[in-house]
Formats: sequence, C-alpha cells, structure tokens
Amino acid sequence: MLTDKSNTVVSSFNRFCISSVKELTMHFKCPDISYHPFDESKPVFIIRDISVPEVLKIITSLKSYKAKDEFAADKYFLKLHKETLASPVVHLTNLPIKQGEVPTTWKTSKVTLVFKAGDKMKPGNYQPVSIFPIILKMAEKWAAMQLTDYLNNCHAPQPSAFWNITPLKQPPVTFLRTLKVN
Repeated sequence: MLTDKSNTVVSSFNRFCISSVKELTMHFKCPDISYHPFDESKPVFIIRDISVPEVLKIITSLKSYKAKDEFAADKYFLKLHKETLASPVVHLTNLPIKQGEVPTTWKTSKVTLVFKAGDKMKPGNYQPVSIFPIILKMAEKWAAMQLTDYLNNCHAPQPSAFWNITPLKQPPVTFLRTLKVN
C-alpha cells in the first residue's frame, strides 16, 4: 500500500526496523560470560592521596596563564602563593579520591573566545577555549603521573583476544603522552 502521509510512512518504517532486529537477534546465541576473580598477586592501579611536596611539584610544573577559571582562580596566582595554598589544595584533591567521585563543580568550565588571526570583526576568527577549574587540572595531572609510573613499572599485560599476539613495540605509557595534562 502506497501512501504519502508522513505518520503512516514513519510508523511503517519503525515497525519494519523493529521486526528486522527481532528476527536477526533470533539467529545469534548469547555468549557465555565467565567470571574472572581478582588476582591479588598482580599489580593493581590505585590512585594514592597526594602530599604537600607533590602538590608543590605539580604547581611548579603548571604553565602560568592568567586566564581565570569559574572560581576566579588562575595558575599565576596559584604559583605566587603555592606555599600558602598547598595544604588546602592537598585536602581538596584528596577528598574526591577518598569519595570516589569528581565534584560536579569541577566539571564546569568557563568558555571564552580567543582571537586567532585576521579581521577581529569576523566571528570565524575566534576560537572557543574551555577553562576548567585549576584544582581539576591538578587532580588530572596527579592521576596521570601515577598512571604513567604504574604503566612504566608494571609487567607487560598478557595477550588477550582483543590485542595483537605480537609483543608491544612501545611502552604502554606512550598512550598517555596524548592525554598529557598541561
């Protein structure tokens, strides 16, 4: 039956798709999922609490931008007053580690437009940049440092069905270089 009514066409198409998927799924067997207990003899990655010396090291390594985050904090101010702010930063960084959850306020960013080149009157010559809270950047850097150390020091993982059988040609940490936090 041919029709030009959009509701009828859409309904027919939906019924066809649903019935096709149901028919296809009848031809596949669900794989058996086996339980693999945790092996305590193998290394496990756990994010440790950060200490004052580690916070100072991270603050020192941050690039000094004067762009303010959502809380009006900037890396330049943090670097100038790092000795005074180190203990509160330790507490603020360790709290989500202990609670196992990143605070919602850390996930918000301030979006600002940065001029690239050309005519300043053309909107296309500006690039949007998200400025996340400094405390989040520090926590990310701390987690990345620990994950890098873990991957550099742990034994190469056993091959699985999802990996190539050939040995790893590069250390696993090369993947982290693409995730490096400034």
